[in-house]
Amino acid sequence: MMNDAAGFPYAGARMQHRYGRRPADATWQQLARIEDFGHLIQTVRTTALEPWITDFGGSVDVHRIESGLRERYRQEVDEVAGWLPHGWSGAAAWLRWLPDLAAIAHVRRGRPVKGWMLDDPLMRDLAGTAPPGENRPAGLSELLEVPAEEMGTAELWIEAWQRRWPAAGAAQRPALAAVARAVRRLAGLSAANLDAGGEPESVLRRIFRRHTREPAGALAYLALLHMQFRRLRGLLLRRRIGLPMASRD
Repeated sequence: MMNDAAGFPYAGARMQHRYGRRPADATWQQLARIEDFGHLIQTVRTTALEPWITDFGGSVDVHRIESGLRERYRQEVDEVAGWLPHGWSGAAAWLRWLPDLAAIAHVRRGRPVKGWMLDDPLMRDLAGTAPPGENRPAGLSELLEVPAEEMGTAELWIEAWQRRWPAAGAAQRPALAAVARAVRRLAGLSAANLDAGGEPESVLRRIFRRHTREPAGALAYLALLHMQFRRLRGLLLRRRIGLPMASRD
């Protein structure tokens, strides 16, 4: 499949706008200092994170937090993927499963269903507890067809993701390779020679800024969106169960 770059300026402009609205470090620090969960929810509503918690109230339980944030992340990824040229939209959409790798691995190993999975349509289906008529989301079958003892879930997912990449020009390949290494780290896999920046977030930010209107920029943006999801999830879950914010998630 040929790489169609014509749609990337449009997508890049939209991603730049959203990237500019991301919470600053000072905002995250402010949120981390709030000990009361209800107060935390109210404060999050005053930030750019408000769309992620639209249906959350002060009494929302951990199961709903878990499933609701995952659902919102998938929606965000699907929207961005829809802005991209057809060739790259599938590769971008595959990142919607990144937060679910541990849960998919749990199911692949035949372990008991966790409570929050019953609130998540995707997880209900994977665990075999979906009501009749609910359809399995497209694409996940290939992860379930390979026995867990043959290949780990994260490695299997990475391979399936990179198979979805269209052919890229020589000038695009270094940035795409750097995104792949960063995503490997986010998926819990090693990534030798990650980049001069060291940590995935700094690498991804740099790639997004330099390649906003290219495939690597779009993939970097979505990986950064995953990191935002993970940070908000850690913040809300710790406060909901009454734990101090010992470290950044």
